[in-house]
Amino acid sequence: MRYKLYQPPPALKNEIRYFWTLEGDPAEMTWAGIKLIPDGHLEITFNFGTPVTQRTLCQKTQRPDAFLGGMYPSAFFIEPTGYLQMMGAAFLPGKIQHFISLPVADFCAKNVALHDIDTEWARLYEQLAEAVTVQERLKRLQEYLIGQLQGASRMHPGIHQAIEWMFASRGNIPVGKLAKQVYMSERNFRRLFLGAVGMNPKKLSGILRIRHLVDRFEQNKTASLTQLAYESGYFDQSHFIRDFQQIAGETPGSYFSGLIPDMIRS
Repeated sequence: MRYKLYQPPPALKNEIRYFWTLEGDPAEMTWAGIKLIPDGHLEITFNFGTPVTQRTLCQKTQRPDAFLGGMYPSAFFIEPTGYLQMMGAAFLPGKIQHFISLPVADFCAKNVALHDIDTEWARLYEQLAEAVTVQERLKRLQEYLIGQLQGASRMHPGIHQAIEWMFASRGNIPVGKLAKQVYMSERNFRRLFLGAVGMNPKKLSGILRIRHLVDRFEQNKTASLTQLAYESGYFDQSHFIRDFQQIAGETPGSYFSGLIPDMIRS
């Protein structure tokens, strides 16, 4: 199983965090599904292989071949039924509104098929499927997104700045401090943030902290969890375990002892 990240072109660097591709044969994996821990991004996803099922604690559904979705508050599994050939792009929080006019809340914690959004977006899947190589698909997707840009951001500049600080600090700036830094009351800050991102700032901060810790561990599997938790802003073990369980769906000990190196990142 091979997962690869690509940096956005200059014209999209303020809207897209990264592009990605995932390809491989599930028969080569030693477990039935791929567990995905949220990273705070809304994504557009295209599947050119066999159908993929998504499973959470509450439900199990088949993913559309092309959809917008994400900003899940907790982890979920994707379970391929055959050969995987997927690609997508991760939007920076709130930036999907540069491309479509629908409320961002419509795409949070759910997968919305592109044909339910707009016929032009639905045709994009066909255009990408016709491409022979991954590079050509990426090129077509990037060109399409550049052409769809709808001008200046409708996001409040204070919320935009707060999101930048939040990601730069990996979720380690308290919400009250963020509100003060952008000259807002905490109540107004939370309201505007939720409207722009589709998730409250405290929840997004927790996701960024946990995801940073998981990424650090994947880079160095001999690292101390206690030290990684401390570096991620957790100074109380019970707080760390509680947050981790809420986002990853299991205890840190269970999750990290069960990591299997079938997913190759490059």
